[in-house]
Amino acid sequence: MEKSRAATLSLISNSALSVSKIAVGVMTGSAAVFSDGIHSFTDVAASLSTAVSVRAAAKPADYHHTFGHQKFENVSGVFESFLLIAAGVVIVAEAFGRLASGYRIIGISLAITVMAASAVVDAIVAIPVRAASRKADSIALKVDYAHIATDALASVGVIIALFLVQLTGNIFFDTATAFMIAAIMGVSGISLLRESGGPLVDVKISDMEEGRIREILSRYEGSCGYHLLRTRKAGNIRFVDFHLTFPLSATLVEAHDISDRIEAEVMNALRNCNLTIHMEPEGVDCAGEAYGGKNS
Repeated sequence: MEKSRAATLSLISNSALSVSKIAVGVMTGSAAVFSDGIHSFTDVAASLSTAVSVRAAAKPADYHHTFGHQKFENVSGVFESFLLIAAGVVIVAEAFGRLASGYRIIGISLAITVMAASAVVDAIVAIPVRAASRKADSIALKVDYAHIATDALASVGVIIALFLVQLTGNIFFDTATAFMIAAIMGVSGISLLRESGGPLVDVKISDMEEGRIREILSRYEGSCGYHLLRTRKAGNIRFVDFHLTFPLSATLVEAHDISDRIEAEVMNALRNCNLTIHMEPEGVDCAGEAYGGKNS
């Protein structure tokens, strides 16, 4: 529920900011303000995508999606990443066009006022969105927060540029800021694409998290070892499975008890974990390999 509220708040604020900044950018002729307005427009699309994806991801597993719907968040993240990159390209093209044709800025005071208000609103909205993204470990909200944070920083940069234009009369500062915003969007887009797109091709969870699993497994006696440790992540759910081997002398009850205790520890160490342990009888590994020595 908190994820949905954060996504809705972001959508409302970004919609208002986008309209106001694009309008002021057109009225004043500022390439920087117009560019920041385009940036905010991508935030609107991103917020809408986030609002839809977090609701879809929250649906329980069903007949057609037996592992759940969490990857909808990753699809949303990839879409928003490409949106950032594409908008950055549009801004660069627009800035070059204005440089070629020549332009001047009017109503700088109005533009500064609107940009200052935008920065304040973004800073306020970013707080609950960031908190919700961390609490829920939501990739969609993380991407949305990145949009809002970069928008706030861009607004501050535009304000500085407008002050410099007002002081010097040189529009170079305005154009340079437009290029800066485009660069920020491009870098952010590429970074977020890597983070949100990885789980779509089943990239494993972080080395630190896998290390926690291995550390837990290394502390348990009574089994011969483990192998075929596999991990992946979908949305905020971590999927973990491995094979746990036991000596032929172990009873099913003993093996199940050890597996249950391992499962409880792993589930406690990793948030939102879906764990599967496959128990196997003693094989070659138990004859002389170190615990977990044949893990692959």
